[in-house]
Amino acid sequence: MEKSIEWILNTAFDVLDQEIESYVLMNKYDEIPYSLPSDLDFCVPQKDFLRLDAIVCKVARATGLVLTQKIRHNYRKCAYIFTPLHVTDKFRLQLDFFSDFSVAATPLLIPYQEIQSKTRKYGRYTVPSYDLEYTFLLMRRIYKNDFDVEHCTILADILDGRREPCIEYASQYFDRSLMERVAKLVMEKNTEELFCMHAELKRALKKCSNRHARGFYSIKYWTDFVFRACYRARYPVGLSMALLAPDGGGKSTVIEALKTTCWGSFHGIEVQYFRPNLLANAGHYKPVHPTEPAKTNPNPHEVVPDGKLKSLLRYFFYNLDFMLGGIRVQIHKIKKKLIIFDRYYYDYFVDLKRYKYSFSTAVPKFFRFMIPKPNLIFIMTGTPEVIFARKNELDLDELERQIKAYEAIKDLYGSAILVQVDRPLEEVVDQITTNVIVYKAKHTAKAMKRTIDHEGILVDR
Repeated sequence: MEKSIEWILNTAFDVLDQEIESYVLMNKYDEIPYSLPSDLDFCVPQKDFLRLDAIVCKVARATGLVLTQKIRHNYRKCAYIFTPLHVTDKFRLQLDFFSDFSVAATPLLIPYQEIQSKTRKYGRYTVPSYDLEYTFLLMRRIYKNDFDVEHCTILADILDGRREPCIEYASQYFDRSLMERVAKLVMEKNTEELFCMHAELKRALKKCSNRHARGFYSIKYWTDFVFRACYRARYPVGLSMALLAPDGGGKSTVIEALKTTCWGSFHGIEVQYFRPNLLANAGHYKPVHPTEPAKTNPNPHEVVPDGKLKSLLRYFFYNLDFMLGGIRVQIHKIKKKLIIFDRYYYDYFVDLKRYKYSFSTAVPKFFRFMIPKPNLIFIMTGTPEVIFARKNELDLDELERQIKAYEAIKDLYGSAILVQVDRPLEEVVDQITTNVIVYKAKHTAKAMKRTIDHEGILVDR
């Protein structure tokens, strides 16, 4: 990446300084701009929250970063994820904005007016006062139930020399005796006892929310909750993709590289071999002598195909896995994950013998309408001699036939992308990663009623 982390963060904050009347940086202010935290949380006034899309568009254009995700996390809470178009190492710039501080199903813990009124300066940044920061971080730890040593150390550092004012302020939200006990355990870094207190702390958090979020606010919160859940289900921010290639095409190596280059644009990467694997292999369900799939398949053509009836029964059984497993794939996409298929159903169009089927490729082509289509299909192709030199499990003539058959899949799925593998690995990975990022950027821009330029960067209206 050409631009330094320091330059990117300073440029992003220059835009925020110009566009937002007053924001409070709630976390990681002591780490930036020289390192890139996993996320940065900002409290902004409600009027600025409503114009975040326009502000973020300016951040993208100023930094030259691609916006791959806009995620509505909660009522009056939204996250934006940026990445360079060409990635060689793990990178994620995630800006989380909220007005009122809430957590899932627990609204209005701290109103934004309160956060905006209790601040201090840390270099160029406006950050929360120590007592507010302690209460804010404590609420997050209670919600996430992750009182580990690292988090206790952060809380203890705030308490050091400020114990009484921090407890006094936190007691506006929780019972004072409870805060006295928590402060003692935090200073002792007694994570085990804090974990045991979680149910009590969670009830106290809910009680705090119930006092604040009443009447019309509560109605708006839960109405938004329902609409947001429906929207996330209909337009998931994750993505599914399939990599197709003959043996020697380099799928496994590329997938390992994609775990780095695509890491920043998603919250988790799942790799599946061939199908969703919601169902076990057919042999697993045999009442007598069940069998499990082999870990490797070094000689894919040295197998005896099953008879036509058994082939068709297995074929439709696995089609059921593709269809039912598609629900699990959709859930992973809702959870902001990238799902990578190493091979997919379309392998049937090329090499039925590998799967011990004895029917024609016309069968899977006819029934392909039943199979959920990944968002992106990459067909890795190249010179037969080059691929054969990498892995000579198939003879050269068979390999040449398969390469042509894989390339022909593009006639069935025009959106499939051909990737030439007769190049350095870095170039292959860059082509696939760039297509993933641009795909995400287009869909994110569309949701924001905007477009992107040829570099994938948001265009302001």
